[in-house]
Amino acid sequence: MHQQVKAARTIGIVGAGAVGTELADEIAHTMPDKKITLISDTDRLFPNMLEKLGDALASKLRDAGVTLVFGHRAENLQSLNEPYAGSLKLSDGSEHDLDLIIPVLGSRASSESLEDLPGVQKSTANRVKVDPWLRPSSLPNVFAAGDALPAA
Repeated sequence: MHQQVKAARTIGIVGAGAVGTELADEIAHTMPDKKITLISDTDRLFPNMLEKLGDALASKLRDAGVTLVFGHRAENLQSLNEPYAGSLKLSDGSEHDLDLIIPVLGSRASSESLEDLPGVQKSTANRVKVDPWLRPSSLPNVFAAGDALPAA
């Protein structure tokens, strides 16, 4: 995928959770010549977290040159897990011709590595609940965002 990103001039990242947001930021800062669009069907970044967090991240991404598209769903994804080149149609009717489309949607949380921490509570879809500072337990220096992976 690194070679695909290097070769692309325009990149669309579909899914603005922790993975999509981090990916957009990493590409923007390591390859500032790329035109990156981060697309989310929600109205802001991390809508289930403190608004201040989402706003701060959005500001940093915009400052890095990332275009943010909120509140519009990608309607014609050719793949849910493999990057590809093509045209992306959004629910607002707009079409975006992109050298690389990277879908980062629909991942399932894997929280087994966090389950034994003190005070952990699980919600739906096998997700661990976190406090406003993304702490999943009563331990003050343990944080979780996105998909937690089990220890190898």
